[in-house]
Amino acid sequence: WLTRAHVLLTPSIREGWGQAVIEANAHGTPAIGYNVPGLRDSIKHMKTGILVPYGDIKVMTKAIITLTEDQELWRKLAKNALEWAKQFSWDKSTEKFERVLFKLYMENSLLKCIT
Repeated sequence: WLTRAHVLLTPSIREGWGQAVIEANAHGTPAIGYNVPGLRDSIKHMKTGILVPYGDIKVMTKAIITLTEDQELWRKLAKNALEWAKQFSWDKSTEKFERVLFKLYMENSLLKCIT
């Protein structure tokens, strides 16, 4: 359904990260959400979606209408969203996590050798 969606609307008051946003972006679907922790990290305002002031339903409604009517803006955000999402994959996350663990292991091993 994300591929067919014109926009992802996420009126959350707080997100840990906004994974649904990135999943939508991976399908070329821009997001509209409140400018709150988590969403402001996953939605790049006017690049991959639109952030609106928390609780401002009128501004959120206007953002929905804007992306429905302004096809040039929608295409720009959709293209950027697709590119933005490419950097977030389970494989890349696993590789980064492995590097961090290896670095910590090596630092700990070095400390044991010194002491």
